Amino acid sequence: MNALPMGASMPQLDVDKNYVYLMKHNSADRFKIGLSNCPTARAGQLVEDRMISRTHSIQVAFPSRKRASEVERSLHKALGDYRFIFDNSCRHDGDTEWFGMDGWHVAIELIKRIPIGRDEVSKLESLLGVAYLDHASSAADSLKGFENDLNQKVFENLRRMDNVVNIFRELIYWCSRWQIKVSVETVKMPCKSKQATSLCILKITGLRQTWAVAELRLRYKLLNIDLYKFKTHATRGIHTEVSLVQHIEAVPLGTDLICMHLCSPVALKRLPGGEGIHVRWQMILHYLSALSAEASSSVYDGQ
Repeated sequence: MNALPMGASMPQLDVDKNYVYLMKHNSADRFKIGLSNCPTARAGQLVEDRMISRTHSIQVAFPSRKRASEVERSLHKALGDYRFIFDNSCRHDGDTEWFGMDGWHVAIELIKRIPIGRDEVSKLESLLGVAYLDHASSAADSLKGFENDLNQKVFENLRRMDNVVNIFRELIYWCSRWQIKVSVETVKMPCKSKQATSLCILKITGLRQTWAVAELRLRYKLLNIDLYKFKTHATRGIHTEVSLVQHIEAVPLGTDLICMHLCSPVALKRLPGGEGIHVRWQMILHYLSALSAEASSSVYDGQ
């Protein structure tokens, strides 16, 4: 509720200080991270004013606006994967400053660890100016859940990468038997910006379109783009997965060529378990490039 407790008065904030605040919405599953020299006044400017909980929201005072701004930007960046995605038809004040409540205790733990000065630690208050009662056990449970979720994603991604490795090991095996040709080429693509972007394409020629069971099974695996998907750090929105193969060109009837557009290795390294995924993919590319029959192709080394 927004009403002040009986006998309480509006807190008098130090105008020389600036505050980083975490404003919790009463009914929606989200909170806002921002800065102000008077968070209570800032809350009153929001469309959701009546839905902002003054008692459960948090403010932390910093000695200068510069320092408060640095902390605010750091929190926005650290909680990027928790950013709340609004419906395009419904706009809100400071859309990019709203985050899902699954990141609430993560935000609290982060701001608690940010020093105010050399010998002063953060002091958490409610927007009413009283000490914020931090439920440490809930925060610990939330962070533990976050760590468990991350570990699960690492395990799942490495498991999926092992499946990808098996697919390409099978391809490498059949390459030696069927005279299948593979090449990995780097192609410069036009871009709106002045600098052209590089696109890496894996070409497979000679995987015949027959009814042989082994050939059909391998062809199905190679063309099934769902097998190349990995989980990202994101917990909300549409960017919770990324694919090792971004696109597979349609293979016209009567031809025997498969073109697979590969994901950037930088994107792979950023995934949960990314280093392991990247090392495995480098190994596969090394074997594929060794099999390449096109000596003039620009071989992709995975760097």
